[in-house]
Amino acid sequence: MGRPLWKALAERSKARESLDPRLEALMERLGTAPPAATLERQLVEEMADALRRSTEKVDTALATLVRIERDIAAAATAAQRENLVGAFNRQRNCALQAYWELVIHREALGFRRHDEVARAYPIPPSKET
Repeated sequence: MGRPLWKALAERSKARESLDPRLEALMERLGTAPPAATLERQLVEEMADALRRSTEKVDTALATLVRIERDIAAAATAAQRENLVGAFNRQRNCALQAYWELVIHREALGFRRHDEVARAYPIPPSKET
């Protein structure tokens, strides 16, 4: 694995090279160019916060699946069950999308192994009516 993205951005900032628009926006928000160590810390914090948001998106999607599964188990009629199964399968697609986005996000940050992610966020199979 090469040099981390945040390190490259911080080094380019120190060298006053042409900055990535994301880095320029961060520096503009801060008001001035902070010392390199501060900039590096802030970049890492921003990336960690974005990764946390990606993780929360998967958590939320999976929690919704659990709720819908409970509703399916409690459905009083076949029509209710059928509607809930449809909702479950649509939500499952949302969970798959969120999971895929998390994996892509991790890849962008340099993480290449996702075994732990697959174990932590198992996506249940679709349901049939």
